Amino acid sequence: MAGRESDEAYAKAKAILFPGGQPVGRRGSKEEIRNVSGGSSAAREMFEELAGLGRRVEDARYFGEAVELPEIGRVGFRPVSTRGKREPTIDVYATIDGVRIDKIKFTE
Repeated sequence: MAGRESDEAYAKAKAILFPGGQPVGRRGSKEEIRNVSGGSSAAREMFEELAGLGRRVEDARYFGEAVELPEIGRVGFRPVSTRGKREPTIDVYATIDGVRIDKIKFTE
């Protein structure tokens, strides 16, 4: 994506990850980890919204689905956390306006 399409995708992704200008959800164990309620259906829905703004990529080192977002970086979806807990997680490899989000964990 280039130009206007890229700018629109960035703005939409930013609105999803930073609604109202604040990081999504509640602070987790660290500021970069966010907790959102809604469980697996909310996690899948948010990931699909983000995925529609970029392009899916294959990464054999990543346990889940990954998407490159223009001007932002990469996001990935794992149906369970790496520590075996049941909470689905969206991994975010990006910093937006100087604020970093590493993980969005979805609780029931």
